[in-house]
Amino acid sequence: MKLKEKLLKICFKLKTMKFKVILFSSIIATTFASCSMQKANTRDNAFKYFYEEKPTAILIMPPINNTTNVDAKEYFFTVLHSPLANAGYYILPPLITMEVLQSEGAYDSEIFLEQNLSNFGEIFQADVVLFPIIHKWNKIGALGTIHIDIEFIFKDVQTGDVVFSRYGEFTYNANKSDQSSILATLATNVAAATLTDYVPVARKCVNLLITDLPLGKYHKENTVDGKYRVRLGDRIKASL
Repeated sequence: MKLKEKLLKICFKLKTMKFKVILFSSIIATTFASCSMQKANTRDNAFKYFYEEKPTAILIMPPINNTTNVDAKEYFFTVLHSPLANAGYYILPPLITMEVLQSEGAYDSEIFLEQNLSNFGEIFQADVVLFPIIHKWNKIGALGTIHIDIEFIFKDVQTGDVVFSRYGEFTYNANKSDQSSILATLATNVAAATLTDYVPVARKCVNLLITDLPLGKYHKENTVDGKYRVRLGDRIKASL
């Protein structure tokens, strides 16, 4: 009987030790995983190029418009300059850039998306080229709803490497009415969709797409922002 009790005690101790080892291993693994996630989710780890190469000038290419809305290209091209300049980068003046690109037959940006970009660095003294691509601009009839898909691709002019990219799926509802009548609501929606100035809508899309973009040389928080956590993923959805 005493031998049996001793054996039971030994088994109990072994199980207790095994549990402690497993628990300790789990804690260590969780700690390392947590540290790894924190490290990967900071800007200086997610977008190392900006902190190592320190680009200062961005060339904005005319948006690639894959939609049937011919005005969508202008909506976005007119609002791209300010948000990027506010982020601390020197942005080549859009009008001058447009004139030079048109004179060189380079207004269709899709031609250069997969080409060598070093010439843009030589001509414009740019470090990075931004390719905005409008994939969708669908207006849903009289409902006053618009679905917009747009992608930003930032490429280094020397290597052609993608240094920052984000794809956004946005929904905008032009209707601001609270009327209960269906006919009245439809009439309001039609008027709203007709009179809406879509430039502010495009600006909201741009601001969301460049969230997390490392701050440039001319911003007071340049390099300090490297420890900021990355808030959004490579693909986002939002209602405007």
